[in-house]
Amino acid sequence: MYTSSSDSEIYIGQKAGKDLYNALSKAKKSIKIISPYLTASLVSELVRLQKEGIDIQLITSDNIEDYYPNQKKESILYEVVTQVRKTSKAKKAQRKMLNTLSMVFTVVSAVIAVAMLISIFYYNKDNNAQYYTLGIAFLGFVAAQVARSKSNDIRVFYYSYKTIFPIKVYYSPYNRDVDHSNKFFIHSKVYVIDENIAFLGSLNFTSKGLKSNYETCIKVRDRKAVYEISKEFDNLFEDKTLAQVDFNMVGKHIYKEAKN
Repeated sequence: MYTSSSDSEIYIGQKAGKDLYNALSKAKKSIKIISPYLTASLVSELVRLQKEGIDIQLITSDNIEDYYPNQKKESILYEVVTQVRKTSKAKKAQRKMLNTLSMVFTVVSAVIAVAMLISIFYYNKDNNAQYYTLGIAFLGFVAAQVARSKSNDIRVFYYSYKTIFPIKVYYSPYNRDVDHSNKFFIHSKVYVIDENIAFLGSLNFTSKGLKSNYETCIKVRDRKAVYEISKEFDNLFEDKTLAQVDFNMVGKHIYKEAKN
């Protein structure tokens, strides 16, 4: 079903999301989306638009698939979370010093041990001093291993994570795995494009929501209404009272972190 007036258009049915999808693809400046559920392919489309210069902002819930993603690159959050690796110069220098020390202990101890063994077995000289010297060589090997072990324990690389575009993933009140879930669920579906038009309705930002489900979608063109909708989005995005997902924690689930 489709009907329209001077300030709005209403779509009901399986193709309710067609005009919304077309409008998103043709955005010139900005896109704001609230949707509790997402599809990876559509998130990839947002990434593509962001790379083309479109300002993207997204609000969603922790009910999106792959909230605790594995190493699979098709996970939704893998699309938007990037890893930043920094190197500690001081730790790197400390590690280098310990490795050098380990090598020196190893070489010196090996030379001493070989010399003493040659003295004992080849020249047939056998006295307590030689065995003491072999003991010192053994301790040198031990010191080399200790230095190497301490070097391996030094963390040279440090990691942080950021999102390609601004995104807020708010905890749902049904999440029993966290102590700070919110009192209400972000269930709205709101789309603001270029601050000129807005879409409201039942459509999630998913392939089924936009293409195959029986949905309702209202397209709003009234400037004042679009302004108020956009303002409500901004208020929700900046709400400091809502518990949200820490992307540093998410990044640690997605990416491997090499220590050295």
